[in-house]
Amino acid sequence: PICANMELYQLRQFQSAARHKNMTRAAGELCIAQPALSKTIHKLEEEFGAQLFIRNKKGLECTRQGEIRIFTIMITQILLTQTFIMFILMILGLILSKTGLLTEHGSKDMANILLYAVIPCVIIRSYITDFTMEKLYGLLMSAVLAVAAFAVAIAVSYIIYGMRKPIDNFGTAFCNAGFIGIPLVTAVFGNDAAFYVASFASILNLLQWTYGIVIITRRKDMINIKKVFVNP
Repeated sequence: PICANMELYQLRQFQSAARHKNMTRAAGELCIAQPALSKTIHKLEEEFGAQLFIRNKKGLECTRQGEIRIFTIMITQILLTQTFIMFILMILGLILSKTGLLTEHGSKDMANILLYAVIPCVIIRSYITDFTMEKLYGLLMSAVLAVAAFAVAIAVSYIIYGMRKPIDNFGTAFCNAGFIGIPLVTAVFGNDAAFYVASFASILNLLQWTYGIVIITRRKDMINIKKVFVNP
């Protein structure tokens, strides 16, 4: 059975142990004592009623059952958390708007902060890492897969909605990779994984400010090359 009261820190400790395949190295990465990490893993195994690791001379090997259970719960919890946060922010924005504490001008200023400060910082931060050919290859692969995924999404949304429903077309073709994607990937695969999500988010923003503008406005002349590069 899936444990409903699973804490995110427990899942992160499991993830670290599974990645390093060694309790000592995992504990060092998490800055906790090894007995505390062992206790967490043991508690998880008791709550799941299943063995999550096979301990041998080489270290730790994550069982297939353990991988499936933990991965499923992590994704579910993170998606629910991010959806709840988005819902709370929407309610807060509605209350502030209704009470006059948030004006239309203020809303535009907040959007500009998000577009020109927050998102660029997230993307730049993910690229501050040591260079390796493996990372370069992974980055190129993520970019190619992103282009392929968006090509399919754009084609499907256009077939379904065409130019008749531009908002539905736009919403179907493009996802919210920044708000949902980055926290989800970071929590499941670690901070280093955000490096690969950044290429996906960059292509997403590029398409939103070109193809997306055409879909919404139905005017190709609305595309501003300068804005394509200065917008995140």
